[in-house]
Amino acid sequence: MDYDELYGRAEEKISESVDGDRFEIPDPETMQEGEKTIIKNFSKISGKLRRSEKHMMNFLRRELGVPGELDDSRAVFQGRLTDRKISEKIDQYVESFVLCPACSKADTKLVEEDKIKKMKCEACGTKQAVKQF
Repeated sequence: MDYDELYGRAEEKISESVDGDRFEIPDPETMQEGEKTIIKNFSKISGKLRRSEKHMMNFLRRELGVPGELDDSRAVFQGRLTDRKISEKIDQYVESFVLCPACSKADTKLVEEDKIKKMKCEACGTKQAVKQF
């Protein structure tokens, strides 16, 4: 076998195993209960983003401008919120606290250095301070 054949075989195997963008945010499963909006899969979303439920909840409460609380694996917000508004705020959270500003990968974690919260990318090594709230 020559180089071109080996390269072609390797490329086929790689394209079979790679399914495109491996990072997908689960759509929020919401329901209205009286004057409350409940995200039923909140735990699943925060787990997929690799962020604490408490951190994400604090962000959403502030950005949505409504009180809310964690209830097991659900998030409960006061008021009627649209799916679109919730999705927009989750996307904003991902942009600010999950995706690396240098390489745009989601392989990040929040660390605290010298009393400053930073996002550290495990893929490229970039560190950047994140907003406090």
